[in-house]
Amino acid sequence: MTCSSSSLAANWSTTQLHVNRGEFTNPFTLDEAKTSVFSLQHASGYDYGDNFFFVDYIDDDIEDNYQDRDFYLEWYSTVSLSAVSDYSFKKGFLKDVGLVMGVIIAG
Repeated sequence: MTCSSSSLAANWSTTQLHVNRGEFTNPFTLDEAKTSVFSLQHASGYDYGDNFFFVDYIDDDIEDNYQDRDFYLEWYSTVSLSAVSDYSFKKGFLKDVGLVMGVIIAG
């Protein structure tokens, strides 16, 4: 297998930013808060597989140690076994097999 910088470039990609704002009730104290959620998500594909990640950031307008500047992130990368090897899955009922790796972070 040879790897060039052009094979690592994205063949396709899409990125979205979502902003949501609304009222939220703290389930522990029943306090009402105006809450903002910012979500960024991205998906892209390249010669050897694809990537997907999203990150959510949430903040409310009261300091009660519940949803005060919290974030949540997930990232997944899939590597196509047929793309990185000489094996072809096209003769059977499988089109391809992928190896998926992921990371989840919250804070």
